[in-house]
Amino acid sequence: MYRVVANISGRIARIIPAANARNVSERDFGELTTEAALANKDGLEDAVRDLLLSKGVTHAETFTVSLPDVLRSDLPSAPAEAEEAQRGDFGPVTRPDNPKEGEQNSETKRPETNDVTKKPNGAKPEEQMPTDKDNTQN
Repeated sequence: MYRVVANISGRIARIIPAANARNVSERDFGELTTEAALANKDGLEDAVRDLLLSKGVTHAETFTVSLPDVLRSDLPSAPAEAEEAQRGDFGPVTRPDNPKEGEQNSETKRPETNDVTKKPNGAKPEEQMPTDKDNTQN
């Protein structure tokens, strides 16, 4: 549901959603159903001017009529994201072959491996100590 409001001294007419508050300087000129507004997108500005004339507003043809984006006929009806999705120009999201410095799998940021020979903090692998059997001479 929409309302038609107009600022007479500023010569601006607007169609606003019924739930929105109107400005103090605006007069309410009536309600408009959503179905009727969407069906008559092309002639909505002229219809608002005719409504103002029928309500006794002089020089209604000089009024600037502002409409919500949903009701404007000069805008495309589908959002840009939907059109891009329909085109299908976009390929799958992939990981880069050569990651930049600081990204995962780059030279400085490799994931840790479960290598048995590596010790944390750069410690060397333990050397085997000779046992008593190896030290005794026969």
